[in-house]
Amino acid sequence: MAPVYVHELRTEISEGTPAPRVEPDRREPGAQAEETILRSARAEWLAARVAAEDFDD
Repeated sequence: MAPVYVHELRTEISEGTPAPRVEPDRREPGAQAEETILRSARAEWLAARVAAEDFDD
């Protein structure tokens, strides 16, 4: 294992195990677009929530 330092974060990376294979997204373009819209709306909602006055989570 090789130690890796990023600012104050320390982790070790295993050198012998390859990353799992990532399969291509085979959904229909309409389904992909719908998910993108939902994720974008959720990100906007979360940004507005965190920016709200007296936010405390």
